[in-house]
Order: sequence, then C-alpha cells, then structure tokens
Amino acid sequence: MDELRANIDLADREILKYFCLRMETARAIGEYKEAHGLPTLDAAREAKKLDAAAASVPEKFAPYARELMAQLMALSRAYQNETRGLPQEENEHA
Repeated sequence: MDELRANIDLADREILKYFCLRMETARAIGEYKEAHGLPTLDAAREAKKLDAAAASVPEKFAPYARELMAQLMALSRAYQNETRGLPQEENEHA
C-alpha cells in the first residue's frame, strides 16, 4: 500500500506542477484576449480539446479524461476572468 500511495503522491506532484504551468499560460492567453477584444470562452476549441483528450487515453479512461479536461478548462476560464476583472458568468455566455 505504501508503494501505491507513493506512486499517487508522485503523480499528484507532477500534475500540480503542470497545473501551475497551465494556469500561468491561461493568464497570458487571457491578457492576449483582453488586448484583442476576445471573449474568454472559445467553445469550438474547448470541444476539440475534450474530444482529443478522450481519444488520447485508453477507452476505459476516456470519460474521465474528458471530465478532467473540462474541469481544467473551467478553472482556466475562471482564472482568466479573474485576472481580466470580468465576472465569472462571462465563462458561460461568451
């Protein structure tokens, strides 16, 4: 059990490292969008990313990968809106 938990801990550290990279990049994308008058949400791109996530993992994990990416994108949009001074509702209506 200790070895299995150590594997989870290692995976979590790596996930969080790349999560921070993703969020910093999302902030930069938000700045670009603000400078160019673009909305936070790009629904077509998100749909493609969700499909790609599901296709990139074994079939048994596809729905979980899709949900993980959906949550990551929602967090990225929220952070972009926060840094742009936009209301969170813009996530759903842009």
